[in-house]
Amino acid sequence: MKAEIATEIAFSFPNEPGVLAKTTRSFSDAGIGITGMLNFSKGSTTQTFMVLSNGVDKAKDILKEAGVDSIGEGNIVAITLEGEEGAIALMSEKLAEAEVNIENMYVCEAVQGPSRIYVSTNDDDKAADVING
Repeated sequence: MKAEIATEIAFSFPNEPGVLAKTTRSFSDAGIGITGMLNFSKGSTTQTFMVLSNGVDKAKDILKEAGVDSIGEGNIVAITLEGEEGAIALMSEKLAEAEVNIENMYVCEAVQGPSRIYVSTNDDDKAADVING
């Protein structure tokens, strides 16, 4: 288990067919890699959280050009887990014992090899230190 602090951007766009496709295509064409994403819609709006492998500033420029007027940016803990049963339980127990609260989490499972989990906490630096032991 290994943790590092990554940058996450958050933004909203209309809940319409093709908007996510256009956005992710623009990122891909600009050479921006998406390593994690949480996307959910409620009513007429879609909220998106993305962790990018590179190009955060360029991604924000692309979003602004597309008419997105509110783009958040913050830290998130990127945790790499080996593909073993109980890995999420072990990770969450370690954080609980250190009194680190998990506020948000999304999982990017690999078919082979390690999986990646993105966790927002009440203390991201402490969370990364606890995971790295």
